[in-house]
Amino acid sequence: MKILAEIHPKKKLDKLKAQLTEVLNSFDGIDIPDSPMGEPSMTPVSVGSIARIVSKEDKEIIINQRLADVNELFVRSLSIAARTFNLGIAFTHGDPPRLGRETGYLTSEEAVKVSKEYEVTSGLMLSFNKSVEDMRRRATMTREAGFFFLLRATTEGVEKLGSEVIRKAIPYVIVKTESNATFIKEISQPFVEERNLQEQIEAYERIGVRAVLISTLGHNEAMKEVSRKLFRC
Repeated sequence: MKILAEIHPKKKLDKLKAQLTEVLNSFDGIDIPDSPMGEPSMTPVSVGSIARIVSKEDKEIIINQRLADVNELFVRSLSIAARTFNLGIAFTHGDPPRLGRETGYLTSEEAVKVSKEYEVTSGLMLSFNKSVEDMRRRATMTREAGFFFLLRATTEGVEKLGSEVIRKAIPYVIVKTESNATFIKEISQPFVEERNLQEQIEAYERIGVRAVLISTLGHNEAMKEVSRKLFRC
């Protein structure tokens, strides 16, 4: 079972390198969001490239890419960069941009097929806001996908997706800690208490899930708490 960490990068280069090194020394890999809530942020491919330089080659590094803001040429250029630095790509339409206008027209399924032409491992988001049947349909339509991030996931829900989807599934696990407890109360998404995280990971492993993505919703101190207790370091 691989345990990946969602990372919200620091903005100063020396602090960013230290952050990436620390997280990658603990976890099996990272995922880098792309402009959460449509707000400007550092581009994931730039962070991912630095992460690959400071990491061991076997670490899994996935960059998210919003499609609301880009066209096919950008996706092709991004795929070339991802292949060079051995990065995976998770495609999503994304929230409406807070600045500027939406320009994208590619679906996540189409973007996955484009990246496949460049031999890049890519995937898309499947949310339990939709029915299990709809999630299975999207997965079947995108056989080129190397993985599916599962949002609003629970063990019971994931099990209903069937083995073909589960073997590519990466459930998104929001963890509540002392550092982010106040913020967690404000969201309407499933979460797991820090003390129950290991049990949750083992439950996913029992049904055939091969990787999970741990999120503390951008709270770096909370991620450090998770790392210390999960890996006893």
